[in-house]
Amino acid sequence: MIDQQLLLQKAEDLGVSGDVDLVKRLDEIRKQMNASSMEDMEKIAQQQGISFENFKQNLKNNIITQKVISREVGSRIQISQAEVQKYYDEHHAELDRPEEVRLSEILISGSTSQGKDFDQSVAAAQAKADDLLKQLRAGASFQELARNNSKGPTAAQGGDLGYFRRGMLAKELEAKTFGLKPGEMTDVIPTKQGFVILKVTEHNASGVPPLEKIQAQLQDMMYFERVQPALRIYLTKLREDAYIDVRQGFVDNGASPNQSKLIYTMASSNTTSTTAKKKKKKRMGLF
Repeated sequence: MIDQQLLLQKAEDLGVSGDVDLVKRLDEIRKQMNASSMEDMEKIAQQQGISFENFKQNLKNNIITQKVISREVGSRIQISQAEVQKYYDEHHAELDRPEEVRLSEILISGSTSQGKDFDQSVAAAQAKADDLLKQLRAGASFQELARNNSKGPTAAQGGDLGYFRRGMLAKELEAKTFGLKPGEMTDVIPTKQGFVILKVTEHNASGVPPLEKIQAQLQDMMYFERVQPALRIYLTKLREDAYIDVRQGFVDNGASPNQSKLIYTMASSNTTSTTAKKKKKKRMGLF
């Protein structure tokens, strides 16, 4: 709580705003929830007992604090090619991995009822799946067709299902996908849920990947290892530049021994003590 408030105050000093990013992030969430509008998303939140205004404010606060961290801390962390190479050489055992594929899906479901229209519904679903496969073979975008046609839960993400190792899929699906190269697709596959088309977007062989293939991932890992202690140092400096009043019953686990607490004199409850004035702190935080 204190860390976030310090970062939000710093954002005001820096002129950092999260308004534009908030709109973009809310629209991404709306798509993931399959809501047609912000009003529909707000109704869904209310049905789940969530205050939409509080949700938006918390999201905005997170966006702003991350922007401050990126600007004030992350931008100062430099990782050289030599350091990445050294990390790669020293962590071979941890980087060794089994064969895996990353899959995307387009799922076309027919009626699950057993009435007289059942056969027609299944036939229509298969015909649609066959037509989509034909479009894909002709060069249509898998992601776009998935977003606009798939009935699976991954439609908003362009059908992305994530990574699968051998043994995680049904044997039939494993046999049809692990023999494919990145960019290749299966034929239409009938399943209990309907008719599915699977695309292999990545196919990673077992063993330690070449450095050039995972360099960005290693840089991210090294960044997160370094950013946490650097962030703690930065937050400690913010605390020392502020007056922090921790109410009775609360504990400040990140307190610095050099930070100051607001002191009110009996003579004037509206002014700080002489000691506080002499230190000339830049800002004041009350928590």
